[in-house]
Amino acid sequence: MPPRERQSACFDYLSLGGIYSQGPISLLGGLNPRPFVLVAHFFMVALYGIGRLLKPFPTPRGVVIGWQLLMGACAIILPIIRAEGIVAVFAPYLSRKPQVPLAAKKHQQDQDQTEEQTESGVHKKTN
Repeated sequence: MPPRERQSACFDYLSLGGIYSQGPISLLGGLNPRPFVLVAHFFMVALYGIGRLLKPFPTPRGVVIGWQLLMGACAIILPIIRAEGIVAVFAPYLSRKPQVPLAAKKHQQDQDQTEEQTESGVHKKTN
């Protein structure tokens, strides 16, 4: 599958505007941390590209390139879904919250105390 077809499908999908660009842009900007939105838009881009290849009527070449596009998309996104966890991606309200190591909790508590002291105007003197 030529990378140009993937790139073209992605740019054309984003140029549709509205919800088609709002989701991916919110992911890129860090405003939306939900992995499901990434997976959904990823497959929507792939299906949009396949639809463009099969329009106005399917050709054998278009079907083959569309299949390659779908398999390429799966090869990219499925390892990410596996790493995040299927439940965490598709039903995050059912998944457990990640455990924070004890050292990280201690560091966060120290940081919170420092912020509280700074806000109240009290500073610790260190020797």
